[in-house]
Amino acid sequence: MPSTTGTDGHCLLCGERGWTLVSRTGDKEYHTRPGEFDIVRCWKCGHVYLNPLPAPEEVAALYPPTYYTVNPNSPLFHESKLIRWKMGKDARDFRARWGERRFTNLIDIGCGDVKRIAAYRDAYADCDAQGTAFDLLFSDRARALAKELNVECREGNIEADVAGLPDNAYDLAFMRQLIEHLRDPRQALLNLRPKLKPGALLVIDTPNVGGLDFDLFHNSYWAGFHTPRHFHLFNQASLTKLVQEAGFKIIDRGYLPSIGFWIISLRVKFGLDCVETGGWPWRHISLKNIVFSGGFTVLDTLCIKLGLATSNQFVVAVKE
Repeated sequence: MPSTTGTDGHCLLCGERGWTLVSRTGDKEYHTRPGEFDIVRCWKCGHVYLNPLPAPEEVAALYPPTYYTVNPNSPLFHESKLIRWKMGKDARDFRARWGERRFTNLIDIGCGDVKRIAAYRDAYADCDAQGTAFDLLFSDRARALAKELNVECREGNIEADVAGLPDNAYDLAFMRQLIEHLRDPRQALLNLRPKLKPGALLVIDTPNVGGLDFDLFHNSYWAGFHTPRHFHLFNQASLTKLVQEAGFKIIDRGYLPSIGFWIISLRVKFGLDCVETGGWPWRHISLKNIVFSGGFTVLDTLCIKLGLATSNQFVVAVKE
């Protein structure tokens, strides 16, 4: 039986090589690779990470054409007027929260979808704000939509290739559900920092190793593992440490509802994947089902109001 402890890892945060096993599980969502993967916790600082990481040349195959962001049949694919409205509301709420700040040059790192940065740009239309989407590559469909929404697309790798981004240019940057997918999130933050103006805001959200769904499903079903696509998983302390060490000051942090994780965790628990919704009654366990999506939104929102953690967290930091 494989060991549940070892000294062959390498913690991103502290460099410690010793670890204990958190979960051993396979790709139950998309079946991109056979076998199991180890998710481990650092002996020294408690950071959670995939050990070993897939080789760089293997990563592209972990995101198949059936992946939820591009697969309309996925139970997590939900593109509608309601989603567009929510993006706009989130952007307006952000403007209200940081109303004293006026942003003119916005960038979404690893955006995947240009509609989000367009919504935030529109929230600052009175500041003549410009929006930039930055990602590894953009499909023809994404580029056509970006042209329609007047969003600039720039291709590059935030970990290794940021030459296409101007220095000292952006005053508001987003990294949403991204750093957990990166081999070296610290290097990504260090690469981004010179691209931001002094005093620029950086907004990060990423899974949190905690919350009610983590406690219920963490042995092998918890969706936050997203095995083997999530390389690094943080809690509030470790995320704060990472961001501060990259030269940013945390000015706000907290938790967010995590509807998708609840739905995926349930599906995996019942032996379902994220490629097809499945037949009755499984098709109802979907982001499109208002009972599930609405119910888990209410549950996580209640947890937040009670001062409890959810499995989705955020920090807002300023470039010092």
